[in-house]
Amino acid sequence: MSLSTNTTSSYQVLLFYKYTPISDPPTFCQQQEDICIELHLTGRMRIAYEGINGNLGGTWSNINEYIRRLRQQPAFADVDFKLGGVVEERSAGEQKMRSLNIKVTKELVSLGPEGQVNLKEYSGGRHLSPEEFHSMLTTEGVKEDVVLLDTRNIYETRIGGFAAPGVTTVDPETRQFSDLPRRLQDPTLSRRLEGKKILMYCTGGVRCERASALIKSHGDGFNDVYQLSGGIHRYVEKYGKEGLFQGRNFVFDDRMSTKVNNFVLGSCSVCHVPYDDYTVGCRCSRCRMRMVVCRGCNDKEPGASHVCELCTTSANEDRQTVLGLSTVDVPRRVSYVGRIVCFHDVSGSKKSCATALRRIAVKLQSYASFHYVESSLELDEYVSSEGAVRERPRLTWFGGNDTAGVVGGAADGGGEEGSSSSSRKRRKQHDGIACLLHLLDVVVDAWPFDGMLGIGEGACATALVTMLVSADQATFSRVFEVLANVDEARHAVRVERQRKCLLAMRGSDVAFKSEKTSEPEKSESESESESESGGRLLYIVLVNGTMTKKAEEILKLVQLPRPSISCVPSLHVNVRTRQQRVVGSLTPPLSSFEQEACVMELHTMFQKGGAPTTMVSPPPPVVDAKDASSNNVDGDGSGRRRMKKKRKLTSSSSSSSSSSSSSSSAVSYSEQPGVSIRNIACIDAMRTFLHRCSLDQ
Repeated sequence: MSLSTNTTSSYQVLLFYKYTPISDPPTFCQQQEDICIELHLTGRMRIAYEGINGNLGGTWSNINEYIRRLRQQPAFADVDFKLGGVVEERSAGEQKMRSLNIKVTKELVSLGPEGQVNLKEYSGGRHLSPEEFHSMLTTEGVKEDVVLLDTRNIYETRIGGFAAPGVTTVDPETRQFSDLPRRLQDPTLSRRLEGKKILMYCTGGVRCERASALIKSHGDGFNDVYQLSGGIHRYVEKYGKEGLFQGRNFVFDDRMSTKVNNFVLGSCSVCHVPYDDYTVGCRCSRCRMRMVVCRGCNDKEPGASHVCELCTTSANEDRQTVLGLSTVDVPRRVSYVGRIVCFHDVSGSKKSCATALRRIAVKLQSYASFHYVESSLELDEYVSSEGAVRERPRLTWFGGNDTAGVVGGAADGGGEEGSSSSSRKRRKQHDGIACLLHLLDVVVDAWPFDGMLGIGEGACATALVTMLVSADQATFSRVFEVLANVDEARHAVRVERQRKCLLAMRGSDVAFKSEKTSEPEKSESESESESESGGRLLYIVLVNGTMTKKAEEILKLVQLPRPSISCVPSLHVNVRTRQQRVVGSLTPPLSSFEQEACVMELHTMFQKGGAPTTMVSPPPPVVDAKDASSNNVDGDGSGRRRMKKKRKLTSSSSSSSSSSSSSSSAVSYSEQPGVSIRNIACIDAMRTFLHRCSLDQ
């Protein structure tokens, strides 16, 4: 591919960097922005105390005027300015950078916290001209001691790179440049570099300045380091199609890549045909890294989600080591979005559950769709001569975590919104079998689905259903015999419908058919024989899970062993929600240690039952007094609102304990953990869990 002719009006792209001290970056930044606006230049520029790194676009005459002005400053007189034109495969309008983004940063390119190197102690590698670089890769007796290290990211290396016969090449396969320090700690990779002449390269040279110093900091055996001056850009200018670089050179502007020769190194992640064009714009649905997807596959399924090879490889490792599941081919397309049924906590509702999971639902659109269900069992009943009725009753799956006493109205501290001063409220007593039958009715109405998610008491409901689905055949049959014998005339049809639904969840090839469908079902013997083969229920997520007393009673009533054998992968999350204990009319929050103990109990139960489990408990952020008054107190954007809620929890706990009965007034409550379910760590854990569970669907 040829570049456009350098005429006064033609569009050009300028790439440059210079490590040199800048005493006042904000002032220098403003000066550069004013110049770029005056010359109608667009693109990006990063300015730090250590120097400048820019990628600008504009007309040839304006670019040259910018170069002239910058070189008037002595510190930038020797900057290596690299020019490139638009590619012929696309129109110039598609390749022009639209905006100008100039800002002050801590570093020009970052290797992250693990890559901090004292540049005064460890200088960069020796700069090689394109001719010297080419000679070391082709000269007999020299190239045998050379290791060629590509410091670019994996999406860059997949469409182009150096191919030197007889030379060892190393691709760290990083997602981003800051991953390089971690990759260099891999003994297998470091052994390939130790004691060799290390030749490294990147697009324009700026990343090699940092990477070469990082490698030299590893000590003896890593001292002989070289870097290609001007990067791939200068090498291709010198050697073009006749050089050792094959494929396309990825660039960080709207051109996306420039063609060097006719080699096509990349391949479509879906159909695997040779392809190396990133302009389709597909990204990994998990980590957002660029992926190669051909136009044919994109046009065929434009809304499909894709998973990059790094995420798939990582998921396969987790599937084997954590979940004990089989691996799948890489890279892979996510062709199925899971349907997850969500169970609310005690005193909650579909609306409250949706509110708690709103951010997670948005972030997991490529992996799951949330469907919220609601219990019809009320936690309280109101007794009044005037017939007062609570407008928004508190709902429960089992009757609450605690079944303390009968509570009066406002005079007893039990008055709440929607109840009059003359009404009396008392805890409703729900029969255990009735609770289980109601729960299974909700499951039947929600079926089919791929996973279940529960918060607090809803997590207990999820766990109980999972035990039934995963129990051995003898236990499974006995449970439904018990349910059917409660009132055979009334419940026979209802229980049979529930049994068939759970058989489908246990792995029947024929999905459960509701009354709305007219398709024939398989016989009972066929369904039961197929139920031994696997699980249609793919996974469960338990947030702040706890086994309630009523759930324990149900296990005893139906003779379901605890723990039950389970084959369903489960994710256990311990974070702060508005989880509450129900004591009389009061709903004070569970203390941190109580909540964690409940989560660990349920997690241990699943572990003993043989289920592949994952435990996530992000630590609360460390906040000093100064940060406590800022808008990012908890590190997830909650800020002052979160601090206000903490104070409210603390004060309400004190007042609640003083006004409650003697049995509950002795209980003290601490603040909840300072991590929300909407925390990025929780979202990432859930995304990873769902990815590795549903990858082979």
